[in-house]
Amino acid sequence: MNRLAMTGLLAGIALTMSAGNVHAGVIYREIFPQPTPTEPVDKSFRQAGWQSYYGDSATPSTPGQIGYTLVHNTATGAPDNLPAVNSNPVVSGSQSIGFFYASNGSGGSNPLNGVKYFIWTDEYTVDRSTNEVTQISWYQGNEIKTDEDRVAIRIGSDWYVSTQTFAQTNAVGAAGDFKTKAELKTFTFSTNASDWQILNFTSGTSMSLGSVLSSDLPAGDITAFGLYTNYKTKTFRFDTYEIQADPIPEPAALGLLGLGGLSLLRRR
Repeated sequence: MNRLAMTGLLAGIALTMSAGNVHAGVIYREIFPQPTPTEPVDKSFRQAGWQSYYGDSATPSTPGQIGYTLVHNTATGAPDNLPAVNSNPVVSGSQSIGFFYASNGSGGSNPLNGVKYFIWTDEYTVDRSTNEVTQISWYQGNEIKTDEDRVAIRIGSDWYVSTQTFAQTNAVGAAGDFKTKAELKTFTFSTNASDWQILNFTSGTSMSLGSVLSSDLPAGDITAFGLYTNYKTKTFRFDTYEIQADPIPEPAALGLLGLGGLSLLRRR
């Protein structure tokens, strides 16, 4: 093999190696795993690295209140055979039991019913300079099938939610039905202005939907993400929140690719 052909081969290898440095496919997956024997039967969502807020005043949810918000420990999630990816706490292998839920509660007035509801995590940052996000998905099993969820993301200090909403074909009345009745929801990621609107959110102060964007989604890393519903009627449930992305090759690798291609053309 002459020098020109070798240059082309090396360029191709460099590109492949560069792409390999960025995890293709699933870059984040939260499975809300079953608590360990030393944890409560239903552990706090905060132990899983998530935060929860409700109502016009963006009131933080607190474990133990009526309409508690927890990670369920006695029912199987959906699906039940996938490992966590870049989520906290780190889980090796797969754990079938566990999903997130904000309960309908029992007795008294439930502050988590009939209100806006927002659940999110900042445990992982999506580097958009090396990852081109393609989709965000989750399994949804709300008690009321017409309750609509939206994808939420934070870029910088600003929050955005999808204009697309996700309801269900069937209601999931009981936690034990989640595995078989939860529905896969998939948001095809886009930066188009028409696909996003502003979420005005200040913890403990205010939460409201703003206007649809007038320009495309800004550049920058996605520093937090989750789900938002503008009206939670009863129990809210989801599992296996997943972000998929394609790797963006490093500039140096693209330069080598160009050099290799030029060398091959000269050889001809």
